[in-house]
Amino acid sequence: MKSFYKLLLLILIIPSAHAEDISDTKYAKNVCDYGPNSRTAVGCAIKRFKVVEKLLNKQYKKSHRELNSIKKSCDKYSSNKCNKYVDIKQLHIKSQRSWIKFRENECKAIETWYRNGKLQKQLYYDCMRTIAERRIDDFKKFTGYQT
Repeated sequence: MKSFYKLLLLILIIPSAHAEDISDTKYAKNVCDYGPNSRTAVGCAIKRFKVVEKLLNKQYKKSHRELNSIKKSCDKYSSNKCNKYVDIKQLHIKSQRSWIKFRENECKAIETWYRNGKLQKQLYYDCMRTIAERRIDDFKKFTGYQT
């Protein structure tokens, strides 16, 4: 059981190293230290999650602004290709809603696995943060738009 716990922590920590190339999310690690006890560790995980969640929402809005600006410039020329941007935006909204459900279920599974554990909430918020960092990177690749 301990080896599984160590493996799970590695899974959560290794993707965080990937976050180094996500411009603003790397400073989420500087928000706080996990500290010597579970209470401070959970509090820190929540703070780090909130920082990345703000950045995620910011990047999501930027991706929509990018799609809107493409649509506006396209409309000036009355191109039939403009219709695809309306479809893309609707699919983007739909995929984000599905992603939110996926992330919640994925992290609740981790939290449930460690039911009654002292670090249960820390693992949940670390999971939420790590998956959000990946999503920010996905948004940037989607539109090529950087924060």
